[in-house]
Amino acid sequence: MSLPTMASPTLSPDSSSQEALSAPTCSPTSDSENLSPNELELLAKLEEQNRLLEADSKSMRSMNGSRRNSGSSLVSSSSASSNLSHLEEDTWILWGRIANEWEEWRRRKEKLLKELIHKGIPHHFRAIVWQLLCSATNMPVKNQYSELLKMSSPCEKLIRRDIARTYPEHEFFKGHT
Repeated sequence: MSLPTMASPTLSPDSSSQEALSAPTCSPTSDSENLSPNELELLAKLEEQNRLLEADSKSMRSMNGSRRNSGSSLVSSSSASSNLSHLEEDTWILWGRIANEWEEWRRRKEKLLKELIHKGIPHHFRAIVWQLLCSATNMPVKNQYSELLKMSSPCEKLIRRDIARTYPEHEFFKGHT
């Protein structure tokens, strides 16, 4: 049973972006030579949270509805939501780091990056990551456009003079000659 994917309009780590929960677990040793100790620790935490969540969801299914309203299931539910918030926070930290250090991740940790993308990009990071994936921020046309904006047009002086003649009484064009 996989959890439903829900989109939230807020941009906070406490929002309900649960895509990472339905993804299969990744072994921290698969690409460990390319990871820093902090990243290894973060991946280990994510895997542990996934295991706890899977174990909790299995126990909830096995109860067959007989004890769902008892106090023990409430404790289990609250611990699952606590684990979920830690998992979401860790996921936000990881994807924030990936977005900020994109070139390094793309060059040095390409295999792990592909695995994480395959598992699912959190909802609020999708727009940023998609732009980074297709190199939309490094387009030469964008740089050319900003250079053209800095330049003045050879016809601009003539246009300003004609506007001042055409609309001599208009407030906006009175001081432009």
